[in-house]
Amino acid sequence: MSRSNNRHKVQQEIRRITAHIRPDPRTTATLAERDHLHELFLRLVPIIYAYPALSLEEILRGVDLKLPAAEARFLADRLGLVRKKQDVVVVSKGDEDVLLPLRPGFDPRELPLAALWTDAGFYTPKERSNANETRLRKLGLRDGVTGYASFRALILNPAVGRPAWLEGPLEIAPASSYEAEAVAVELGLLSLVTRLEKERNLPPVDQFQVVLFSDCQSLITALKKPPPPPGTAEAAAATVDRLRDLAGLFAGFHPEWEIRRRIKQRLGH
Repeated sequence: MSRSNNRHKVQQEIRRITAHIRPDPRTTATLAERDHLHELFLRLVPIIYAYPALSLEEILRGVDLKLPAAEARFLADRLGLVRKKQDVVVVSKGDEDVLLPLRPGFDPRELPLAALWTDAGFYTPKERSNANETRLRKLGLRDGVTGYASFRALILNPAVGRPAWLEGPLEIAPASSYEAEAVAVELGLLSLVTRLEKERNLPPVDQFQVVLFSDCQSLITALKKPPPPPGTAEAAAATVDRLRDLAGLFAGFHPEWEIRRRIKQRLGH
């Protein structure tokens, strides 16, 4: 097949896999937060790896959605960085695409892998009695609750009949927003362990890699840091210690920050 025919075939494939993507109606959002650019990025990362000789311009020419110049430049810059660094990968399950880090020893396309998205809310007495009553009802929560926790788990590898499940919003009584986020992670990890132990056709829990997505930057930072030496003041953070104990049941644990709005989309909030 000639080079031009091959290029045409690739562009047809790109058009097919991006045909469902529509412009983000939130036109005031920053380029980094526009959902259609994020979806295009996820769909095009595998193309970047599969066709290293194809220029970014040729790849973007195949996109079904016609992008304004600023959006096309932004997307080309992101894809160019991926091509240069080759440090991320997209793992797909049905119609879901998950962007994950790619490091020596951690190839999420090959390992037993699960993803976990968590979300939580904490309400002050004033919020509980006034501003958030409507919001609480929309979430299916009664008026006056202290907080909620939700999580969604997805088994990406290997294949399993019902790979995804959702819990929440569950009523909790945290003392702070940080504790609410930690409770959501804890409930999600406990549910994941229980599910993996029940599935007879899946590898053992200690062979699974788990990627956690949370919008709580301070919690992600704490979980990424190595445990402090026993006896130090930081070692007394019992909440994070509980999460580390749960994470230690798996072969690997990878905390990642994600925009809260995209986590809420996964959870249906």
